[in-house]
Amino acid sequence: MIIFLLFKHLFSLRLITMFFLLHFIVLINVKDFALTQASMITPSCQKGYFPCGNLTKCLPRAFHCDGEDDCGNGADEENCGDTSGWATIFGTVHGNANSVALTQKCFLKQYPQCCDCKETELECVNGDLKSVPMISNNVTLLSLKKNKIHSLPDKVFIKYTKLKKIFLQRNCIRHISRKAFFGLYNLQILYLNHNRITTLRPGIFKDLHQLTWLILDDNPITRISQRLFTGLNSLFFLSMVNNYLEALPKQMCAQMPQLNWVDLEGNRIKYLTNSTFLSCNSLTVLDLSGNMIMELSPHLFKDLKLLQKLNLSSNPLMYLHKNQFESLKQLQSLDLERIEIPNINTRMFQPMKNLSHMC
Repeated sequence: MIIFLLFKHLFSLRLITMFFLLHFIVLINVKDFALTQASMITPSCQKGYFPCGNLTKCLPRAFHCDGEDDCGNGADEENCGDTSGWATIFGTVHGNANSVALTQKCFLKQYPQCCDCKETELECVNGDLKSVPMISNNVTLLSLKKNKIHSLPDKVFIKYTKLKKIFLQRNCIRHISRKAFFGLYNLQILYLNHNRITTLRPGIFKDLHQLTWLILDDNPITRISQRLFTGLNSLFFLSMVNNYLEALPKQMCAQMPQLNWVDLEGNRIKYLTNSTFLSCNSLTVLDLSGNMIMELSPHLFKDLKLLQKLNLSSNPLMYLHKNQFESLKQLQSLDLERIEIPNINTRMFQPMKNLSHMC
C-alpha cells in the first residue's frame, strides 16, 4: 500500500512538471511569434506620408510612383498598378494605386491624340509635346511629364481654372514667365522637378493659394528670394533637392505659414542666419544634408518648437554651440552622419527629451 501511494505521488509530480514545461514552451513560442511579427511591422507614418518598405523612413505620398527612387530601396515605386502611368496620376498621391480603373468615361471634349483621358484627368506622357496643348477647360489634372516643353509663357493655364494637379517634371523648361500660373486658384500639387530652370521670378506663385505640394528638385536654381513664395498660404511641402542654392531668404517661411516639411538636400548653402527659420512655426521636418554649411548660428532653430526630424549630415560643420538644440524639445530624429565636430558635448542633447533616433 505504501509503495502504491508513493508511486501515485511521483506520477502526480511528473504530470505537474510536464504541464509547467509545456506551458513554458508555449510561452516561448508565443513570444518568438510576437517578436517575429513585430519585426515585420512597417513603421507608422503620420497622415499624408507612407513608409519606405521595412525602413524607418516616411515620405510624402506625392512621392509614391513619381518615377524616382526616393526611398533608396525602390519601395516608393512598387505597387503602382498599371504600367502606363495611370497609377502615378490617378490616385497614388492620396489613395491606393491598385484601385485605379481605366474604364471610366472621358469628360474632356478637346485634347491631343497622344494623350489619355479619364473623366476630367489627362495624361500626356512622352508625347513629344513642345508646348502646353489646347485642351478642354474643365480639366482637373494635367500630366505633361517627359515631353520637350522649353518654356511656360504668361497665362498659359488661364483657361484651366479647375486644375488641381499639374505634372511638368522631366521636360526641358528653362523659362517660366511671371504670370504662367495666373488664375490657378484651385491648384494643389505642382511638379517642376528635373528641368533646366535657373531662376524663378518673385510673385510667380502668387495665385496659388491652395497649393500644398511644390516640387522643384534637380533644377540649376541658384537663388531664391523671400517674395518668390508670395501667395503660398497653404503650402505644406517644399522640395528643392539638388538645386544650386548658395543661400536662403532672410526669412524662409514668411510667406508660407503652413509649411510643414522642407527638403534642401544637396545644395550649396554655406551659411544660415538666426532669422532664416524665424517664421517656420509649423515645421516638423527639415533636411539640410549635403550642403556646404560650416557653422550654425546659435539661435538658428529657436522658433522650430514643433520640429521632429532634423538632418544635418554631410556638411563641413566645424562647430556646434552648446545650446544649439535647446528649443528642439519635440525632436525625435537627429542626423549628424559624416560630420566631424571636435566640441560635441552630450549635454547639448539633453533638452531633446523625445529624441529616439540619432546617427
